[in-house]
Amino acid sequence: MGNGVLIRHRLRCFAISWGFISRLSEKLLRWSKLWVHQQDQLENGDIGIFYLNGNAYIKKYQKNKDNVQLISLNKKYAPIQIKPEMELRTFGKVVK
Repeated sequence: MGNGVLIRHRLRCFAISWGFISRLSEKLLRWSKLWVHQQDQLENGDIGIFYLNGNAYIKKYQKNKDNVQLISLNKKYAPIQIKPEMELRTFGKVVK
């Protein structure tokens, strides 16, 4: 996630900021800060912080009957279809 800064909080929350133009959404500006609740699972439609095959992502989690996708809110980027052989971990849910 670029030149990230991590701030931890005792209630299983943390903040991240980074130094690049966000691929999540054009509305997120350089050096934006997001608050994240640390949790392993997300509900359909939640925005989360993910680790996938060695890379970190901020994406919308979408689970359908047949598949799971990580979706960018920036329409320039295609959804990432999660396959069984991929290593996906969820760090948490973006709350603010």
